[in-house]
Amino acid sequence: MKTIILTAALLISATAGASGLPSGMDAIVAAPSQLDDGYVYQAANGNKPDWMPESIKTDGQRTYLRFHPGVLKPYNSPSLLDVSKPSETSVWQISINGGLMVVDAVVEKAMLLGPGGHERVLIEHRPR
Repeated sequence: MKTIILTAALLISATAGASGLPSGMDAIVAAPSQLDDGYVYQAANGNKPDWMPESIKTDGQRTYLRFHPGVLKPYNSPSLLDVSKPSETSVWQISINGGLMVVDAVVEKAMLLGPGGHERVLIEHRPR
C-alpha cells in the first residue's frame, strides 16, 4: 500500500483492488443508478474554479467526486476538509483514479481547497 499525505486532512491511497481499480471503486462501477446525488456545492467567492468537481454522489458508504481529467495530480490537487464539526479534526481515507476522488465515508459538510489554497468550494449533502 502506498499512501501520500498532501495535507493534514487529505490522504491519497494508491492501492489497487481485484478489478485493477483502487479499493472501493468497484461499487460505483457496479451500481451507478443507486447513487444519491443530493449534494449542493458552490465556489465560496462565486467564481467557479477550473478544478471544481463535475459531480458529487454517495452510495451510503463512500462519496464520489468526479473532476475534469487532469485536475487530480499528486502534490497539486484540491484538498478535502471535513467542516461538519468545526471543533473536531477528521482525516478521511481518499483514493484517486483518473478524475474520480473516492472518500471512504459519507461526506456531509466539507470544503475543497484549491491547489494554491486560495480558492474554496463549499459542499453540503442534502439527501433526497
